[in-house]
Amino acid sequence: MLTRLTSTPDMDVKVIEVPEEMEIENRIAGEEDAIEVGVRKLGGPSSYACPECHGVLLQLKDENPLRFRCHTGHAYSVRSLLAEVTEKMEEALWSAIRSFEEGAMLMRQMAGHAHEAGKDSSPEELLRRSQDTKRRAELIKQAVMSNGKTGASHEGEGYEPEREQH
Repeated sequence: MLTRLTSTPDMDVKVIEVPEEMEIENRIAGEEDAIEVGVRKLGGPSSYACPECHGVLLQLKDENPLRFRCHTGHAYSVRSLLAEVTEKMEEALWSAIRSFEEGAMLMRQMAGHAHEAGKDSSPEELLRRSQDTKRRAELIKQAVMSNGKTGASHEGEGYEPEREQH
């Protein structure tokens, strides 16, 4: 009986066709070239850049919840995109602070060198610029520290962003 049941086709089996969009997403998730498999068919360009590769994010059609995908295959939900963008803003601000502080240190060092070399007004100008640069770094740092994480909502913190890597 088992042999007969397993070898006879089941007439009640319904073949469900996979939508083209799902096939495209599956192929991209399988690390095929997103452009070649038709990522542009999934939606239109959004106003946002991919936080990872900086390409234009497509806003996927008729998606609820809203989702985005770039031409290289990175994929984001609204929450994961917000988390990634917030992280990148935070990194940019701390990078700016570091750059300003390093510039101020370099100017102080140059002022010291100019003073030792006996140059007239150069050390004072460099010290003034160093102090101004240090003040600018402090202003950025105060803005960052007063708002916690760049002023963005802390809702959803502690979760791992949902995204596919390509």
